[in-house]
Amino acid sequence: MPATETRRFLLDARDEASGYLGRELTDSEWAEAYPPAAQKLSRIIQLYGDNGGDRRQPWYLGKLVQEHIAFSIISAYPVFDFLIDCFSQCVYFCTKSPVAFGNSRRRRRSWSSWKKS
Repeated sequence: MPATETRRFLLDARDEASGYLGRELTDSEWAEAYPPAAQKLSRIIQLYGDNGGDRRQPWYLGKLVQEHIAFSIISAYPVFDFLIDCFSQCVYFCTKSPVAFGNSRRRRRSWSSWKKS
């Protein structure tokens, strides 16, 4: 792409991301979100193709930029870190604990043994 087309493409992608967010992007948000979004886009195209050119449109890159900004906003709140930590501990407990989900080494009583007593 020539420089003018590239500049226009990036401006359109930024406008699309602003539209998805419902507000104008700051320069710092764009500078932080564009490189990982562009890298993600190149990986997507490498793995899955460009879907007939759709993934090479400004709106697609704008959506990836918006996704990155939204995730960074959400992850800035400590409560989400707390919930993620709690969830990972729960998953660890439920999969590693010997008593979780009947993984106990103790002999469990069958239904027939309950009926007899």
